[in-house]
Amino acid sequence: MEIDVVTFLSQFKALCSEVTKDPSTTTWSVSVDSCVKHCDQSLPLPEATKPEHNKVLSELEGLAVELWNYSVAIKTKGAVTNSSNAKIRYVAFLVLECCGQKDNSDHNGKRLIMMGLKSGRAWLDAGQPDLAEKVFSKTEKCLKSIQKSVIERKLATGESGFSETLERQKLELEQDLFTLSCYRAETLVALCQPDDALQYMMTAKDLLPKFPKQAGFLCMLCYNTGVELYRQKLFCQTIIWLRESYELGKNMNTIGPRNQARTLRLLANVYLDHNPEENVQNALNAVSLANTEHSHPAGIYLKLKILMLENADNDVIKRCMGELLKVPELTVDLSLHTLQLVNKPDRLELVMWLIEELLRRFEHSPDLGRLMVTNTEVLLEAGMHKEVKEFLEFCINAHHKGKTLDFAVKKQFHIIFWEQAAIAFETEDFQSSLEWYNFSLALYGQSNPGDLTLAKLQRNRANCYIALKAWDKANTAITESLKCDPNCRQTQFILFSLALQENATDKACEALRKLCSLSAVPTSAGDATSDSSGLVALAAQQALDCERVDTACVALEHLVAGGTDPVQVLKALRCLVRLKLTNAEQEEPGKL
Repeated sequence: MEIDVVTFLSQFKALCSEVTKDPSTTTWSVSVDSCVKHCDQSLPLPEATKPEHNKVLSELEGLAVELWNYSVAIKTKGAVTNSSNAKIRYVAFLVLECCGQKDNSDHNGKRLIMMGLKSGRAWLDAGQPDLAEKVFSKTEKCLKSIQKSVIERKLATGESGFSETLERQKLELEQDLFTLSCYRAETLVALCQPDDALQYMMTAKDLLPKFPKQAGFLCMLCYNTGVELYRQKLFCQTIIWLRESYELGKNMNTIGPRNQARTLRLLANVYLDHNPEENVQNALNAVSLANTEHSHPAGIYLKLKILMLENADNDVIKRCMGELLKVPELTVDLSLHTLQLVNKPDRLELVMWLIEELLRRFEHSPDLGRLMVTNTEVLLEAGMHKEVKEFLEFCINAHHKGKTLDFAVKKQFHIIFWEQAAIAFETEDFQSSLEWYNFSLALYGQSNPGDLTLAKLQRNRANCYIALKAWDKANTAITESLKCDPNCRQTQFILFSLALQENATDKACEALRKLCSLSAVPTSAGDATSDSSGLVALAAQQALDCERVDTACVALEHLVAGGTDPVQVLKALRCLVRLKLTNAEQEEPGKL
């Protein structure tokens, strides 16, 4: 939309009046957006080059400078967001660019370059690379125009007449070109144009001999760009930028070996992600160089990972793990990752050596328990059952003698114990199952009344003793379970089973009555469970197997009276009728 110069001045002056008010007001951000929209739609002004408008343009220039100074002031105070600051600077830059049409002097041009660089940077900081690119493009055009002017003056005066002033101007412009090239490279990467960004980075690199102190800045720009390209999975481009970062950082105290090693580690990871089969040697070279620059656990771990990919000999792997163990910054987390990495069937000897070294290294660490759990898992996977049980005895003794395991570690141990016990029980290896449950019991401290987990543990031990026909020990275990959970149906069922095996009829009937009584009580879900009825039915079956007909009848009568499953009730009724008829015949033969 075309607008005359005078009208634009009037409207812009009114908008500036609103924008330069207190930024905390609710309408301030709306005024800023209106100012941006007005300038985008109206500039450049077609009549700005006419001499009669010079006075108006001078007034516009003054307003733009005031607006710029205002943006500097509120940014210093931290009173506005990056986005609002960028918008105000952008407006001042556009207006001053328009005013420059009446005066193309070097002074105005350099001021415009400065404003363009800061405005574009503000847009980058606000996450608006498209608008930053718009500003930088205009800034580059202005910069090249002034460079051309300086070169023309040099040619006009001749080599001998090329003054120090012109030389200084030329150097200042090249400094601005360096900064602009770096900014544009960053912008173009954000706009997913890495090839164009690389050209600007190379321009900045070519200028480095004149500004050697800027090498650190360019080095970090290349690294950060490499990180961003890696995030975008542009591996080939990432490799180029990281290589440049490393080359620029050589022999620079401001960068230092730590940052150089970090760059090389990332480069090695990129090689592996890009094409591990073809680039594995490049990755190994990069990480080896990184470890030479600065030894870090992450670098040695990465080297170990690459060696494992190459299927290196055990001696080579062991040397690398030895390097890792010597690094002071080694953590338990990285140690566990290392164990997972090396834990292969053909590396068992190495794994056992590493675990032993780590247990010694972290002997006084609060995270020692995590290593103990991992060692247990490794031994189990290797089928080293004798060794794992000896190790567990050591762990449990250590726990009770001061090297206390935290709750999470104890929970992991209990899970392992119960899983192994269940596997052994299913294969009818009842002695082994009992041993695993005993490990779990040994890890317990003082038991608390109402500890349902401990109650279940004792029930499981009781079942093992029953399977082993160790009746006294089974009674002891189930009695302990009863203390923790006196209202458990499963406990009463086990008591019933034990009483049958011991021919204790009264004790069996008492347990059965309690089981039937508990089965009639609704569960937390609000209904009797099918599991409860199933236990009563199983009790009836066991009584029949032991020829305790009267006891079986008690269980069946309970099922008939309180069962909720019609099929189960019908079966129980049929069985009960048959038993009653059989008893009646035996008592009075020939009568129904």
